[in-house]
This record gives sequence, structure tokens and C-alpha cells, in this order.
Amino acid sequence: LMALVVWAVLLCAVGAGARKCANGTWWVPHPKLAWQWQLDGNTIDTSYSVGMYDFDLFDTPEATIDALQSKGIACVCYFSAGTWENWRSDSSEFPASVIGKDVEGWSGEKYLDIRQESVRNIMLERMDLAASKKCDGVEPDWIDNFQQDTGFDISYAEQLTFDKFLATEAHKRSLSIAMKNNPDQVEDLVDYFDYALSEECTAYDECGNFLPFINANKAATGALYKGEEDYPDACTYPNNHNMDFIYKNMKLDSWVEFCRTYDASDANTFTCNSSMLEFSLGETEPTGSGVDNDDESDFATPTSTNFWAAALVVVPLALL
Repeated sequence: LMALVVWAVLLCAVGAGARKCANGTWWVPHPKLAWQWQLDGNTIDTSYSVGMYDFDLFDTPEATIDALQSKGIACVCYFSAGTWENWRSDSSEFPASVIGKDVEGWSGEKYLDIRQESVRNIMLERMDLAASKKCDGVEPDWIDNFQQDTGFDISYAEQLTFDKFLATEAHKRSLSIAMKNNPDQVEDLVDYFDYALSEECTAYDECGNFLPFINANKAATGALYKGEEDYPDACTYPNNHNMDFIYKNMKLDSWVEFCRTYDASDANTFTCNSSMLEFSLGETEPTGSGVDNDDESDFATPTSTNFWAAALVVVPLALL
């Protein structure tokens, strides 16, 4: 009977899912990261054997996160840090004074004045939500408003302040953070962010801007869009520079093609980091130390979870 109790506890632990890294540290993926990106609002297709899924913070149920993490897959949760979206559950919390011009091509979305405390406070609440749902990391979008026609006079330095704030607060919550686009500030931000995610950098000749992430042994992921760039020709530069790019529909549904090949022996190595460049009012100082965890076995395959599940079934039966 005791064996059955122990077995039941272990079986629940296997199925429950857990973050890649313990509290006080956060997941930092290395190059050759197999990943999938789905933001279309539909049920997440969890059938891909990848090291990381990236999906919407608000729309994705915690049960989906648990299921993926139980297979050893890191879960990154998307939210917009630089725009107001009229469909979000917290949209009414933004004062009218911080909502600017329309984002061209995206109905119901407007730029935010990221210099304002009210905006920062809502982003803190969103990162609290990500932590409560056990996301391994966050993907904050629109972190380059200083280059957009926002309706506000946002400077290069003010953008750096906001982006460093996001990175610091993510790490305080044991969340990894992606640097989304913003190629012109990579040199200033690579030490604060854990990996890069660029869109169509081959079309704009910007992929080289993200090489500092590769040089720092951090993944540089990217998306190429069907109908905008030719596949697989557009994969040549990222593949030659150890970048992890995927080919997607513009609506970011579940369909995906991978620019490079992956296998369990080399994909999804990572570090659980605790070395924080904490940013506050223009003052930067490093604290803590990194904990290396280059565990190749963490690459999710269908057999890994099945093996342990089978073992937990066979062992208690043998003890009866």
C-alpha cells in the first residue's frame, strides 16, 4: 500500500509540469533552440517536439503550460509592452493620456507612452500574471517605440530605460525575457535580455545586429513570413550564423517550417541564471552568479515522458 501511495505522488509530479529553472533563477536558452510560436488565439497545437513554445499570456490556459512543461518544454508568454489593445482584460486600466496613435495595420491597437509610471505598473501586473501561470519567460512586444510614430516624443535613452526596467522586473520574478526586434539597441541591451526574437530581419538586412546574442551564447531566434520571404533561401544567413529561425504564416497560427534541423543530442541546452544586471534610475550593477545547466536531455521527445510514466506503472506492480 505504501508503494502505491509513493507511486501516485510520483506520477502526479511527472504530469504536473514545472518551470525549467528554480525560483531565484531564470531560463537562458543557448543557440540551437528548437521553438514554436503561435499567437492566433486558437487552441495551442502541442504536438511539436521542440524546446520552447511561445504563446499569448492572456489566451493560453495554465493547463496547456503544465502539459508542455511536463514534457520538458519551456513556455514563454507573449504580451505587448508598448501598445494598448482594446480586447485585453486590463485595457480599461490605461489612462487616456498614455494612449497614442493607431498602430498601422493592427485594428484596435494604439501606441503607449512607455515613459509613464501607469504604463510600467500595468506591465508589472502582466509579469505577475506570467509568474502566477508558471511561464518560464515573457516576450514583451513593441519595445522599440522610440522609432515608431507613437504621438509621443520618446527618446533613445527613454526607450533603454523602459526596456531595462522590463528585463529587471522579469528576472525578479524568475522569468526569462526575450528581446523582440529593436535591432538598433542590441549592443546596449544584450546583457539585460536572455535571447533575441526578430521578425523578417533578412528582408531588412538586420540579422547581423543580433549576432551579439550569439557571441554571448544566447539564442537568436527569428521568424520569416510566408509570402514575404522565400523559404528556404531566406534561411541561409541565420543558418550560417547559428541562429534559430522558423517560417510562419503572418497570422502566427500553428503551421511552421524550421530553417534548421534539430535532434535530442544538441537542442535546448540552457543556463539557469541568477546574475542580474539590476537597473534602477539609470544605475546599473551586476549581482549574483550564474548556474550552468547545459542539460541536453531536456530536449523534449515523445518517448521521454512515456518512459517515466511506464516506469512508475511497472515499479508499484512489482512491489505488490
